[in-house]
Amino acid sequence: MLKDDYKLSPKLQGLIPRKYRKEGKEMFGDIDSALSSFIVTRVVLNVVLGIMLYIGFLIIGLPYSLLLAVISVPLNFIPYVGSFLAGVPVVIVGFIESPTMAIWSLVVIFIAQQIQDNVLSPIIYGKSLDVHPLTTVLLVLIGGDFYGIIGVLIALPVYMIAKIVFLRVYEIIVADREEEAEPLKHENL
Repeated sequence: MLKDDYKLSPKLQGLIPRKYRKEGKEMFGDIDSALSSFIVTRVVLNVVLGIMLYIGFLIIGLPYSLLLAVISVPLNFIPYVGSFLAGVPVVIVGFIESPTMAIWSLVVIFIAQQIQDNVLSPIIYGKSLDVHPLTTVLLVLIGGDFYGIIGVLIALPVYMIAKIVFLRVYEIIVADREEEAEPLKHENL
């Protein structure tokens, strides 16, 4: 959808009645902006996670700290499993150094993940996507409960799309009612 949005948008706009095509085009623009913000926010969160991991690895003295943090960033885009995959090379390097280093590297990963998932994600998603942090947490929990990993991935984008569509349709309904009420006001005068 993101790759071929220029093809999808006109086809979806064709489904909208002619009277509302302008509003439909604006709505699809808003949806595109919201989804773009979602992706940019996801990238920013993973880069911040990589920075936290790098700082933590430096603090504990883990060799190849920068390389391990850079490897961790793209792997953390994979929900649930990504953090485990990113942790494997870190733990291996930690074990090469010492078993204690491996344990400390796991502690750094755990703390950084918790800060990202429970503190930064709701706040940053809330500000960049205009979604309350509590709503973000609830959406992810509900999405995960109903649809597992896929639900976690799509909960926020689906909510954003539904919110935009609902608000646009509501604005159109209110505008139509005001237009219908306008002649009645003039007739009563």
